[in-house]
Amino acid sequence: MIPSKKVDNASYKTSIDIKAGKLKQVCWYCINILFFKNSFIISSGLKVFLLRLFGATVGKGVVIKPSVNIKYPWKLFIGNHSWIGEQVWIDNLAEVVITARRWRPRSAGASSSPTCGARSACGDGSASSTAGRGRTPRSRRSSSTAS
Repeated sequence: MIPSKKVDNASYKTSIDIKAGKLKQVCWYCINILFFKNSFIISSGLKVFLLRLFGATVGKGVVIKPSVNIKYPWKLFIGNHSWIGEQVWIDNLAEVVITARRWRPRSAGASSSPTCGARSACGDGSASSTAGRGRTPRSRRSSSTAS
């Protein structure tokens, strides 16, 4: 027989610092459901405005697709020209930084832009191969310089 151990759940305290009052959290919860988690196509400009209104730092040219769930926008930093894809959940219990999109030419085994799949951590591709940096891709070269 295993001895039973009593646990007092009423005394449990979370160590997460939300950095927002209850009213702000409730307001964001409603905005998140209406404008972000909604699968209808709503303007990215409106979404960016709402994120900034709730304290997020959002760069220029950011695109936010439908069905995005953001827990605490006041803990979110999104760099210039970044895209947040469909059905992304940013569960930012701590500060989350999404770096600016920087175009890099294709090289062996490297993508031309940052890619992030389900259940993955993604960044700006700085760990990818550096071969081919500084060259213009064939599709952007003028016809006289293409090889």
